[in-house]
Amino acid sequence: MSDIPTKRESLGEWELYFFLSGPTDEGVFVGSAEVHQGRRMFCKLVSVKPQTTAEAAIEALRHQCATWIDEWSTRAHSAHTGPAPLQ
Repeated sequence: MSDIPTKRESLGEWELYFFLSGPTDEGVFVGSAEVHQGRRMFCKLVSVKPQTTAEAAIEALRHQCATWIDEWSTRAHSAHTGPAPLQ
């Protein structure tokens, strides 16, 4: 996969960056998404199943991002600790 996002979108105060590869020899697309707030990456998600079109792959990743943001937003957070560094 490229270091350059295939697509970038805003979702409220969050920025979503989608990275896709494909189609593979089997004709499917796979990818990952990064969830950012400002200049900080909070989460990286990987597609859980191959999709037959690039748009379907992005839609599946968009759904994963929205679910992660909803879950993150409902958790208790202490002060301004921010995200842990990604390894």
